[in-house]
Amino acid sequence: MCSFFDSTLTSNSAIYDLGPSGAAMSELPLSAGAVMRRNNVRITGQDKPVLLLCNGFGYNQRMWDYLTPLLATQYQVIRFDHVGSGESDRQAYDATKYNHLQGYAHDVMEICQALGLHEAVLL
Repeated sequence: MCSFFDSTLTSNSAIYDLGPSGAAMSELPLSAGAVMRRNNVRITGQDKPVLLLCNGFGYNQRMWDYLTPLLATQYQVIRFDHVGSGESDRQAYDATKYNHLQGYAHDVMEICQALGLHEAVLL
């Protein structure tokens, strides 16, 4: 449920907790359009429950191509590329941020916020 994301990410959120090493990184908040471009977000369908498809590392959103039409009969399907894969913005890759899973998780939260999602199933 993206309600979890709403409570943990605000428009003023600018610090990434990068794990036990204590390293942190600041970044200016991105506009919704910038988030959509950075992660090459693709939306299929509307006015249905939201299914946010998250591919594994080493893959991109194309892995869902054959399944998306079937899922779109019952869901609004949202696909994206992790930064550094697929058609994401390669310039957005930052080794410090993406050295830990939290950097990628923060991107997912930003996608939910950019789309105004309050409820979604993350697969």
